[in-house]
Amino acid sequence: MVKVIQIVPYFMTGFESVPKCAEEAAADFDPSHFMRPVLLALGVGTAFYIFVIAVVGYVWPWPSRIRQDFATAVAFELAFRAPWIANFIMAAAIVSLIKIFNGNFVVSSRVLFALGRQGLVAPGLGTVHPRNRTPTVAVLGMGAASAAAMFFGPSILVPVSEVGSMASALGWFAACAAYCQIERRPARRSVALIGGTVALALVLMKVLPWVPGHFTRDEAIALGVWALLGATMWLSGRRGGKPYSLANVSQ
Repeated sequence: MVKVIQIVPYFMTGFESVPKCAEEAAADFDPSHFMRPVLLALGVGTAFYIFVIAVVGYVWPWPSRIRQDFATAVAFELAFRAPWIANFIMAAAIVSLIKIFNGNFVVSSRVLFALGRQGLVAPGLGTVHPRNRTPTVAVLGMGAASAAAMFFGPSILVPVSEVGSMASALGWFAACAAYCQIERRPARRSVALIGGTVALALVLMKVLPWVPGHFTRDEAIALGVWALLGATMWLSGRRGGKPYSLANVSQ
């Protein structure tokens, strides 16, 4: 159970994608409406996972498939004696992976753009295409990084997932701490305090050596490389000029 909880932040990262692209919304869009797609995504995602688990457990006894690769596809193939069902499920899984990649690519390029515009990384990453109004340099940079990561093969998936989960929890903790600092209403601060406590617990689960599922050597190496890359990008931003300021934005 502890190991399952540790990986939850990594699989929750897609649900907060909406705020990362909020700046590209229509000028007359009501900011209060941003919460609707976030809650809708959480609801649909929760219902989908529950439905898949329930259906697989119904069509075939789950204890016999617990160590089976691609258990969902195998369970349906055995239950209906139709190989095409397994092929259809695998095809749907591939399409879903493309969808997830596309969503993560969009939001990650926007985060990189925001960091560049703020002067926290190389300012060039905050460049906007004069005609298309897209963060061209950030998109190309993220595309190059994604292409390079493909050459590492499946061996990098587990370290990236584990480190990414801890990094997501750390980001949540930082956001909750910042909100507590600027928010003065007790009710809202209490929500942020609860969120920060949960996020900090998730971080400690990965870094404390006596907790089951803590970082292995490979994951510690991946974390070190990630931190080194982040420090290098931050230093490049400090050398690149003065940080972004709202006063410099052309209306």
